[in-house]
Amino acid sequence: MKVVVTVDGFDVLRRKLKTLEDAAAVDTLEKAVLAGAKIIQEDASRRAPKRTGKLSRSIEIEVRDKTRNAVSVDVGPRREAFYGKFVEMGHALVRGRRKAEKRIIGYVSPKPFLRPAFDSNITAVRRTIANALKAALGRVAR
Repeated sequence: MKVVVTVDGFDVLRRKLKTLEDAAAVDTLEKAVLAGAKIIQEDASRRAPKRTGKLSRSIEIEVRDKTRNAVSVDVGPRREAFYGKFVEMGHALVRGRRKAEKRIIGYVSPKPFLRPAFDSNITAVRRTIANALKAALGRVAR
């Protein structure tokens, strides 16, 4: 899933961001993206099945990549809750230890929590990122 925020007057934004030091520009962009990702993280935690609560508590935001012009983050369960993808997407129930013995005995239906959190909050995420960038630019423009 990818969120793209379009800011009107991007040339003006780019010029103003250049007035910031590189580290400050990246930091500003990262903070804005993290603020947007936090909305998805909180909603996904609320939506996650709560049999033990481990899956809900494990949903985190991880900065994947950051450059002067882009920041990529992942929102999802930590490794100890690897099974989150099976809950989200559903899976086959398999019996048997060895490959030759394995057989499908049924299916577990999906219980999506991440995708609905993303879909229902995309407008708020875009608005949050845009507002954070506007506020940062307002401080620079003074």
